[in-house]
Amino acid sequence: MSIKAEIHKAYTDYIHEQGYTPNAAYVKVHWKSDQEESDYTEIIAIDGVDAIHDDDILFYCNSLQGLIGLTNEGYGEDFIVTRFIGFDNIE
Repeated sequence: MSIKAEIHKAYTDYIHEQGYTPNAAYVKVHWKSDQEESDYTEIIAIDGVDAIHDDDILFYCNSLQGLIGLTNEGYGEDFIVTRFIGFDNIE
């Protein structure tokens, strides 16, 4: 299963199980600058997260499609999402 399909399925499953949409994704990223995968699990915020968590969040997306876009090599950020770990709802 591709990472895009994995994210989409996990999103749908999360909504079905929890009854609401997640606002954060836990991922591993590949940094374009040094060609290395991060040793840390990174948090990508999805629409609805306050800036109060700014120190913990690597990137803010406006939608699920924005998150999925981060898996593309040509996306204009300094990193690429290479591994999806899971969704959560952070306050």
